[in-house]
Order: sequence, then C-alpha cells, then structure tokens
Amino acid sequence: MADNNTNQYGRIKFGKDDDQMPLMPLRILVLSELAPRDLKNGISNVSAKYRIDKDNFGLVLSQIASKVSLNVPDKITGGKDDLIIDLPLRDINSFKPDAIAENIPILKEFLDLRDLLNSLKEHKLTPEEIEERLDRSIIGSEITSKVRSILFPTSETKPLPKIEQPKIDEDNALDAIFNMVDVSDQPTTRTYTAQGALDRIISLITSSGRDYNAIDSRAIDSAVGEIDGVLSSQINEILHHNELRRLEASWRGLKFLVDRTDFRENIQIEVISVPKKMLFETFHENIYQAEYDGTVEFSLSVVIADYEFDNSTPDTDFLLSLSNELAEIQVPMISSVGADFFGISKADDINKLPYLKEVFSKNEYVKWRGIREEESSRWITLAFNRFLLRLPYGRDNRIKRFNFEEDTHLRLWCNPAWAIGSLITSSFARIGWATEITGTRNGVIENLPVWEYTLKNGEKTYIPLETFLPMQLAGDIADIGIAPLTCQINFDSAMAVTIPTAHIPETYGDRNSMDDSILRSTLPYQLLVAKIAHYIRLIYNQIISGNSAEGIEEGFTRALIKFMSIKGNFVVDSVKVNVSPIQERMGYYDIAIHIKPGREILAGRAYIELHLQARL
Repeated sequence: MADNNTNQYGRIKFGKDDDQMPLMPLRILVLSELAPRDLKNGISNVSAKYRIDKDNFGLVLSQIASKVSLNVPDKITGGKDDLIIDLPLRDINSFKPDAIAENIPILKEFLDLRDLLNSLKEHKLTPEEIEERLDRSIIGSEITSKVRSILFPTSETKPLPKIEQPKIDEDNALDAIFNMVDVSDQPTTRTYTAQGALDRIISLITSSGRDYNAIDSRAIDSAVGEIDGVLSSQINEILHHNELRRLEASWRGLKFLVDRTDFRENIQIEVISVPKKMLFETFHENIYQAEYDGTVEFSLSVVIADYEFDNSTPDTDFLLSLSNELAEIQVPMISSVGADFFGISKADDINKLPYLKEVFSKNEYVKWRGIREEESSRWITLAFNRFLLRLPYGRDNRIKRFNFEEDTHLRLWCNPAWAIGSLITSSFARIGWATEITGTRNGVIENLPVWEYTLKNGEKTYIPLETFLPMQLAGDIADIGIAPLTCQINFDSAMAVTIPTAHIPETYGDRNSMDDSILRSTLPYQLLVAKIAHYIRLIYNQIISGNSAEGIEEGFTRALIKFMSIKGNFVVDSVKVNVSPIQERMGYYDIAIHIKPGREILAGRAYIELHLQARL
C-alpha cells in the first residue's frame, strides 16, 4: 500500500534568508505479529509496511491477515479428530462469534436453521417459503438435506406419519409434548452435538405431523436452545484457540491505538507484521538502515513493539542489541514484560513476591542489571500490567444472531504498550509534543472494560487491569526499570503514574541532582530529546551550508525557538547555541546547543544539551 505523505512546512527566519522549515509529524512505527502462523510450521510471514488509520484499518487487516487456519476439537459431531477450520479475516468484526459462525459452513447451516425455526414460531413463512429457504442452503449439506426430506418428502420417500401421543387430559397436553423435548428450567451441564440438535429438530417437526401451526412455541425455543448450545460449544473452542486469541489481542490492541488517535493532527502510524524471532533482523534491515542513512523524509518518533519479554538470556541479549541500534538513531521503543519476567506464573502473583529490589539483586537478574547500566537502555521502555480489551460475550456483551455465553476463565488481555501509545498520541494532539503522558492529569487511560477482582482481604471489586498494584508496589516496579500501569478499584480507567526507561539513573548526593537524573531516565524525557535531535538533524544542512559561526548560532537559535512552541505559543525558557573551534581537528567546530523548555513541557524541569560537529 502506497504512503500518501504530505509535507507540512512553516516559515522561519534564520541567517539572511526566509526559508521553509519542516513541521515534524509524530511518526509511530508498530511492530507486531499480526499475520497468522502457518498451521504446519507455526511461522508467520513478515509483511510490508503499511500506513494505517481509521479509514483503512479493515483493508490493512485483510491484507496482512486474510485467513487463519486452526485445528480445534470437534464439538459438532463429538468425533475424536480435530476439525481443520479456515476462517477469513476481513475486518475487526471477523473475530466476533456471529461472524465466526457465518464464515464456517457447518456453523452457518445451524444459523440458517435457527432462523428457520424462529420463522416457524412466528408463522412468518408458508411451506413453500420454507422449502425455498432450504433450497438456498448449502448444496449437499447433510443437516439441511435431512430436515428438507422430513418437511418435503419426494415421491419415493414415504411420508412420515404423525406421531400418536398417549391419551391424556387436555390440561396435560402441553406436558406431553415436552416429554419429547427437554425444556427444563433448571440449568444442567450438557454436551451439545450436531446430531443431538438434529434429533431435537426432527422430533419437533414429526410430532406435529408437519402441521406447522401445531408446533408449540416453547418446543421451538427448546430446539433453538439446542442449536445455540451446538454453536456455543464449538465457537468457544475456536474463539479461545491460542492462535486466534493471539491475533485478536494484537489487532484489537492496534485498533485501540488507532481509535484513540486524532489523525486530523500531524500523526502517522505505520505497521509491520513480524514474528518476535525475526524482530531484530527486520528492524535492522527495514528500519535502522533507512533511519541511520537519513533516507526517510521524517525520522521515527517512537516504536511500539507488541511483544512480551522475559528474563531469559535470548531476550536480554536481544534487548541489549536492539537498544544499541535505537540509541544510534535516537528512537525510543515501548514494549512489555509479562509474569515470566518476574519468575511468576500469573500477573497477580507479583503481590506475593518479597521486596522487589531484593529479588532483582539475585544472580538470575545479573543480565538485566547489566542492561540497565548501559547508556543505550535509555531508549527502551518495558511496561507491565495488561488491560482488558473487551468484555466476555454474554449478558453484558451480546451478539446478534444467537445466544452465546463465552467461557470467562480466558479473558482477552492487551499489551500495556498500546495504552502508553495512546497517551503519546493524545499528548501530541493536545500540545504538539508527546511528552505529557504521566500522572493524574495526563497519564489516564479512560473507558476501559472492567472485571471482578478479589483483593487480598477478600473484597470483591472491579478493575480494568490484569492485577491491582498498590502504589508502593508500583513504585518498586518502576525502581527496577519497568513501567507499571496502575488503577483505582471500582473505576474504569488505568494510569501511568511514571514511565521509566530501562536505564538506571545515576546516583547523586543532593536531591535536585537526583531528581534530574531520574527524569533523564524516563520515556517522556527521551521523547523530548528525540524530537529535538531529529529536528536539528533535519535542518542541519540548511543552517550550516555556506554560513559563518555567527550565522550558525543565529540560525539554530531562531529555528529552535520557533520549534519549541505549542499551538503557536513559545514554550522555551532559553535556547543557547555556541560554535567554537575544535583544537584537535583543524577546520572543525563544535556546535553546543542548550535548551531549557518552559513549564508547559515536563513542568519546566528538563534541560537538554546536544553537541554537533561541523566543518566550516
């Protein structure tokens, strides 16, 4: 898919000329395994790069993930062999139960029969219309053929006699019908199969002797319930298949980001589907080289990597290698860690761990501690605590075509990197900077689904996150270089109180210096530095070319003061540029740039110092 980029420019005076200076977009790259894995080898393909927004989301989905093949237990016939299912994926609604049923032939037949039974109940169809509906069903369908042969026997088929009912009192007539059709009001554990549903429908039809007006509505409801049972039993297996859950979580996570992005602002989201095993190779060849060589129009602002990392040697080695390349091109990356990173089986068990600093001082975390000491680790942020993507299907999240109750023990959780990404786009849309993404004012992610969560004291509450993190524990998690999502109980919002990078802050004796060191090891600070560095790189040649030292100082100063603005209002306390010769290199000059943003950006606490070299 071709990118239709449009350049945006503002006019800034520097030196003697009035030149066009670019207005940089927020350019986000999403890396996620969005393509289905091959049923035989379990590998997915690396896709091309796509620009994505609200208007073309379905088109991009259908191009990256057109079809997924699954092997699932056969709940339709109850057979021992798995069913091989090819499910087309056309848009985000393809993951819904009714869309799944519509796109799998055997389940589609049951939907059609369900509609037919409801039409019988409501006396909406004549016998001729019923026969026509059956004729339109799938040719050669065993289920449809059996029902059709009962309703409309051919000349070679003996008509089915009306089943004689025992002689009973008129008051007990309805009870006699329901001796043949189970309509128990008490919930029971049952196994639903296609044959069972077919037997129920046949009994229903033959008991009336094909007098459709004689079929009791409660008997039809029972047969419809049998069909719903067959559909629910099979669709639960499909919906909770690991591969479909993986795809749904990734695509719904991307949809979450796209839906919460105001594309009327200068925001671009690009996406590449890539499996985790091929992430570094793909990043190096397709992203790093172009960014490093400067062959892109605008540099990347941030990478959102929809993966979970653990404390294994392969993952820590990968993070270190990736951080080195991110540092060279000055692009922050946001990804996540799961329960495995902490050595626990599920996220909620983090509340049972002893003091985290003691846990992470052990030998098994020596590689992680090594990563944190590297300067390049400033460019990696790993978030923790997934949020709920959707409510389970059922009473609180109904579907249209049939009654479906989803098994609730497997909820659909979303990578917290998507939540942080939405805070970034929101900040940029508000003020033109991606830095205001933390705290009770700017770090809140609202309107999330919630689920019932039991606190340590046994209290039942509702939260939107995988686990509840007390503030002290959230602070401990941040101290070990992980960005936690937190929430209040009985609220439908999550919050990023702080978003540290993996880098461990340098230690200083006084409080102010320590606070500055902590700030420099946060994602908001790295987003600020990255944007300024990318802008300087973008305007470098225009300012340096043919200019004197004084002209360079003036040109950079003018350009950066204009650049440090929010909706046309300057938000900079000071910009100082000094050009001085480098004694060791004849003809080369050091360009020292000092920027102190105003209070509108990071509360005025940030200070940036950058150095460039130029030959004049």
